[in-house]
Amino acid sequence: AVQAVTLLVLIQILLYLAIFSPGIPQQLFHITATAFYLACIAVRGAAAISFRSTRPPAYNTSLPENLSDRAALPRYAVLVPVRQEAGQVPDLVDALSKLVWPKELLAIRLICDADDGETIDAVRTALEKPGLAHMQLVIVPVSSPRTKPKVLNWTLQTLDAERLVIYDAEDRPHPGQLMEAHNAFAAGGPELACLQAPL
Repeated sequence: AVQAVTLLVLIQILLYLAIFSPGIPQQLFHITATAFYLACIAVRGAAAISFRSTRPPAYNTSLPENLSDRAALPRYAVLVPVRQEAGQVPDLVDALSKLVWPKELLAIRLICDADDGETIDAVRTALEKPGLAHMQLVIVPVSSPRTKPKVLNWTLQTLDAERLVIYDAEDRPHPGQLMEAHNAFAAGGPELACLQAPL
């Protein structure tokens, strides 16, 4: 309420000045815009001065050769909501098929709305290739809200996994990204709950 009243008062003052002193609002706008611009320059300058050329730790991205070590790996659920992006599907499926992880511990779901026939057809066609049994199409009934969280929640109910990955249709993940995330979680300890990968 305080912000609303303050905003209304400022608008009334500006209207009054615009009518009776037209030059003052222009000067105020110019001063405000200049201050904002200088503040942006200051932030960029401070960031440039404090910049340190650092790289994140490089984790091993290859699968363990020992079968018992492989059995101890977590099960990944990879969810990819795809809506009206049929053109992205072939490259997306190709990139997802290259993820380095035991296929029996990997559940990849491409999620489409039921009324998005073009994308559904594109996913079905892409998944006809051999060796993609761990990838499935999930069709979500049309309902409000038409949001990604809704379709992700719908799909999550059908999966049993220890780790969850979410990609967008335009993402092309590095093949070793799941293993790198696994190693990062192991190194990060129990307090680490979420990772964001480079795009």
